Amino acid sequence: MLHSTPGDSFQKLSSYCHVLRESNPGTVTYIEVDSRTRFHYFFLAFGASIRGYIHYLRPVICVDGTHLKGPYKGILLLATGQDANKHIYPLLWGIVDAETNRSWMWFMSNLKELIGDSAELVFVSDRKNSISNSIAHVFPLSQHGYCIWHLKKNLIQRYNNASAIFLFKRAARTSRVEEFERLLGQICRVSERAHGCLERAGFSFWSRALFFGQRYNILTNNNAESLNSMLRHACSLPITCLVKHIRQTVQKWFYERQTNTTACSAVLSTRMESQLRTTFEAGARLRAQSLTENLTQVGLSNDTDIVDFSDNTYTCYEFQLNRMPCIHVSRTSCLRGKSLYDLCSPYYKSDY
Repeated sequence: MLHSTPGDSFQKLSSYCHVLRESNPGTVTYIEVDSRTRFHYFFLAFGASIRGYIHYLRPVICVDGTHLKGPYKGILLLATGQDANKHIYPLLWGIVDAETNRSWMWFMSNLKELIGDSAELVFVSDRKNSISNSIAHVFPLSQHGYCIWHLKKNLIQRYNNASAIFLFKRAARTSRVEEFERLLGQICRVSERAHGCLERAGFSFWSRALFFGQRYNILTNNNAESLNSMLRHACSLPITCLVKHIRQTVQKWFYERQTNTTACSAVLSTRMESQLRTTFEAGARLRAQSLTENLTQVGLSNDTDIVDFSDNTYTCYEFQLNRMPCIHVSRTSCLRGKSLYDLCSPYYKSDY
C-alpha cells in the first residue's frame, strides 16, 4: 500500500521528476516512450553530481548494469566516478528494457550531452559488446579500459590455472612495459590458452603499462558493482519508489561527505594523507644519489630508478600513472627539499 501498484508508480514518475528538477538545480531527467506512448527508457542525473564531476573528479567513469526484479523487469544502468577520498561517486542512472546496442547508445548519448567528449576521458567496464560499441561510437576521443576483475573471473571459469591467474594479476597492475612483457612470457609458458584469451581481449585494454589513457588507480569497475550491490533490495521496488530511494541515498552520502570534509584540515583527503604517509615511510628506507641537478638515482642494490624533476618523469612510471608520489619520488623529494604536496594531483586534495 505504501509503494502503490507498479502501474500507478509509472504514472507518478513524470510528476516526481518535475519535483526533482525544481528542488535540485541542474538535475536532468528524460522519459522516453514508444510508439504507443508506453514507458521505454528513463534517464536521471542530479545537478550536484554533474557539477562535482566536471570540476573536481578524475575523468574516469565506471559503467555497469543490473537487473530489476519488479513485475516489468528491465535493467538499471549506472555510471560512477571516484572522489578524492576514493569513495564511490554516483553520477548517472538509467532504466532500460535490456543491455543492447540501442539502450547503451541512448544512455551514453545523454551522458555526452552533460559532460562532452575529450581525450582525457576514460571508461572502465566489463567486456560487453554493447558497452564497447556505444563508447566507440559516442565518445570517439575517449579511452576504454576493461575491468581486470571480470577478466580474472573469465580466466578462472575457462582455465582454472592458479599460476596463470597469479601472473595475470601482476601483469595487469605493473606500470613497467619491460616487466609486463616478462610476465606475459611467463603466462604463455604456463598456459598458452590463457595467454591467447588475454591477447584476444587486447593487451592495451587491461594492462596499466600499455593503456593509452590515464585511468589512475581505477583498474576495475568495482565502484559500479558495489553500487549495484547496495541497490539489490531496492531493485524490486516500483519505479518511482526506486528513483526516490536513489535520491535519498545520494543526498545522504553528499551530506555526510560534506560534513566530514568540512572537518578535515589536511591538504589531502583522509585516505590520501594516509597513503602519502605510508609511501614516505617506505621511501625513507631507499638510498638516493644525485646524478645531476635534476636527475636522482633511487633504490636498493641493482633495483634502482631514475627520478627527473626537470619534466617530472620517473622510470618506475608509478607517478605518471597515479599522479601521486611513489616511494622513489618521495625519497628524492626529501633529498632535494621539495614538498610532496606540490607533486600530488589536485584531484586528491581535500578542497576538491
